[in-house]
Amino acid sequence: ASVQQSSDTYATVKRALEAKDTKYADKSFEVFLQGSYGNDTNIYAESDVDIVIRTDSLYDYDTSALNPQELQIFNAAFTAATYSYADYKGQVVQALQKSFGKNDAKPGEKAVKIKASGNRRSSDVVVASEFRRYYSGALGPLYIPGIFFFTPAGKQISNYPK
Repeated sequence: ASVQQSSDTYATVKRALEAKDTKYADKSFEVFLQGSYGNDTNIYAESDVDIVIRTDSLYDYDTSALNPQELQIFNAAFTAATYSYADYKGQVVQALQKSFGKNDAKPGEKAVKIKASGNRRSSDVVVASEFRRYYSGALGPLYIPGIFFFTPAGKQISNYPK
């Protein structure tokens, strides 16, 4: 029953995040499970369902492994995003609070915490964006995609792979 409950919780939260009336509905994003549920290795019946919503409409990057020529290529091709992480996170929090209520969907240190209710398990929604770690490739700069997010204190946390 707990696996089904987790699956139902994920489906409910995913539906709320993918609603057509969210302010970020026109952006490119993906919703997926993270951690033990995503890997089908969850053994704790009471653990939170960890969900990530990741946009690639904005991204951050690390170019420290590129040589000067590759960095020049990167800089020539790069355009700054007009959509900020703070805007995106605010819009996701707003969508979750619209679906689950302000008391049941609260931003925490690393994720938006959604309280358990009825058959819905508690869940953590990480509001993330794409992070690209660039490296030297045979034909120029390549990157490994990951995710990043900011804590309320402004600390950036990045993970690889997504």
